[in-house]
Amino acid sequence: MKTPKSGEHGQHVVRKYENYGSIGGLALGLVIGVIASAPHFHDWRITTSLLVIMGCGLFIGLLGHIAIAIAYGSAVAGFGGVTTSTEDRSSDRVGIDGDDT
Repeated sequence: MKTPKSGEHGQHVVRKYENYGSIGGLALGLVIGVIASAPHFHDWRITTSLLVIMGCGLFIGLLGHIAIAIAYGSAVAGFGGVTTSTEDRSSDRVGIDGDDT
């Protein structure tokens, strides 16, 4: 039995959850689209209502897909702004006029 490498397994998990994010986002977007177009049921033509519903579904589905990828990337990378070393970083500072301080 061949065991997958950790990178391959992580990519498989991300693809699986991206699909979940897309499907969940699509469902949520369809509900939002129905809620948004319901007050205009008598004012809008059926094509306008369907375009609003489908547009909301596709947009929120895309956001769900992207959100899962961002969440996974954040979980893997950890906190990027936290410095754990106690070394002095005064050499990295640049003064107002562009000279090193």
